[in-house]
Amino acid sequence: MEIKFITDDRFRKLDAIFSMFGQGSLPEPVKEFPSFFGKDVYLSSRIFEASVSIPKKQSIWDVCFDENPEKEIEKPEYAEIVSMLDNLDVHLEKENDDFFNELKGTISNSFSQKMEEIEKSIWEIFEMDLPKRLVIILDKHNIKTGSHGQKLATNKDISVIGYRIGELALKKDRNEPASVLLHELLHCLFSRYNVIADKNKRQFEEAVLRYFAPYGLLTKRLGLEKPNARGTYMDQLKGACSPEMAKRLNEIIPKYAEVADNEDFWEFLSKSELKSYINRI
Repeated sequence: MEIKFITDDRFRKLDAIFSMFGQGSLPEPVKEFPSFFGKDVYLSSRIFEASVSIPKKQSIWDVCFDENPEKEIEKPEYAEIVSMLDNLDVHLEKENDDFFNELKGTISNSFSQKMEEIEKSIWEIFEMDLPKRLVIILDKHNIKTGSHGQKLATNKDISVIGYRIGELALKKDRNEPASVLLHELLHCLFSRYNVIADKNKRQFEEAVLRYFAPYGLLTKRLGLEKPNARGTYMDQLKGACSPEMAKRLNEIIPKYAEVADNEDFWEFLSKSELKSYINRI
């Protein structure tokens, strides 16, 4: 799997906008009352709305399926979005900041050293192939100890992820970027293979993936996390789903570790009361 990094200002602004507004609907007050929220927030909301309403495109992130996204976004059909992005006055670290070289090197080293194990593990657990290319929009987190990733787009061959991490967080744990990126990569693969049924799709998918990464069975298997980094699976489910679903998942999902060497995750789920949540039975 090839890894491509993007630190271009426009793409970092877009990543922040998608993180703020989510990949769904806009809060009505943001659209209707710019004087209350401020011109930059209002302009960001307009950029988001335009970015998810491009004819025949999933979103603006489809430009990252091209070999040269920075050039692709200059095409006439994106002119309105580009103009708004260039007028959005937000603080960004300079692309030549040493932080970006350090972060790129950390991620590249983690994946290159583990690529065969990552590919093998994801196939054995999920029967999924890695994309040919992983595009990562990198940024410096304004919270020095924080780290955040998000799935932005995926197709058959390419997955696009946004990732930002604080300077102190990077120094504290060199495995954190790869661990979080694996979680988001699994989101991309779940979308590509369409493995989760529509029933409570987003909530169920997020809750399930927290068992595997960034603090779970997959990252432990790959040696990419500290022992007991985030406590129990039940601890990780906080905020991911309802208390009722959390209890149900906690009773079932951890049992997969007992059979992981003999069957894939879908076979395991198909034998459980959660089989209605998946398409692969």
